[in-house]
Amino acid sequence: MHFIKFLIKAARILNFHGIPFPDDFQFSEHAAKQSSIGDWLPATTEWRDFIATALSGRLHESHAFLDKPYTRKFDLNTGHILHAAIINKQGDEWYGQQHSQHSFDFQGEFLNGRMEDCTKFLDLGGHQMLWATFYAKTKKTARVVSVEPSVLNCLIGLFNCLINSVLDQVTILPVAVSSSVDFRAARGKSSMLVDFMTSESTLTTCFSLGEGFDFIKCDIEGYEYNLISDQWFIEICRSAKCTHFELHLGHLKPKGIGPAEVLRALEVAKVLGVHSTSGQSIREFLSKNPDDGFYSFDLRPL
Repeated sequence: MHFIKFLIKAARILNFHGIPFPDDFQFSEHAAKQSSIGDWLPATTEWRDFIATALSGRLHESHAFLDKPYTRKFDLNTGHILHAAIINKQGDEWYGQQHSQHSFDFQGEFLNGRMEDCTKFLDLGGHQMLWATFYAKTKKTARVVSVEPSVLNCLIGLFNCLINSVLDQVTILPVAVSSSVDFRAARGKSSMLVDFMTSESTLTTCFSLGEGFDFIKCDIEGYEYNLISDQWFIEICRSAKCTHFELHLGHLKPKGIGPAEVLRALEVAKVLGVHSTSGQSIREFLSKNPDDGFYSFDLRPL
């Protein structure tokens, strides 16, 4: 039954982008049998082959699948267990290394009580859904909306939801989030390339995502600056218990945007940034650190 539900969700992701889903695809009996005893390797290999076929001609030449995909188990310091399907080279570089678990900043946020009483999560920049999966694991009642423009990442991420038994708790939107102004200017389409895809990304606005999120994670590789001036984004951040905001100055600097511009935008939005680990205000922190770094902050209303 879990495979049927999974394939329905996969078909929706592909169909959203006009990519046909082969009606005859199903996991082998061997893969299904092994998955029932916790061995996901056969299914992982079959899913890699499916993605390669479904996205044939749509993946950038720089993309590489692993010859031998695998799954990795993380015993988190929060007491949770997280499984990751490592299907492509980027997944191996990000989640397959010895130090990979150190990048899971959700561990500290959970232990510090930032997710206490949170049941509605918004994950902007879902990548391969490991953050979304963890958010779903925090409570049986937790529900996650994860926004990710790369169809490739969405299909891998959906598989991660499957092997972590949170398929019913995570809704994946295969789109790029946009400020209202940029959305109108682009008429709902963006020419930017997303992870390893050669096609245009489809846009959505924060307004279309709904409201009442308890916890928001924003990690969208430089576009976060545009969202600071979006009224709906600021409003959902104001009502959230916690907003994890990744600031990618290294991506913004080539565009002529530095700390001064970011601070000015936050001031106009009447939002304060507090550095996630040091507790310093964003103004104090940025005055002491390189102007091309990558930093995380908790956004709080003034």
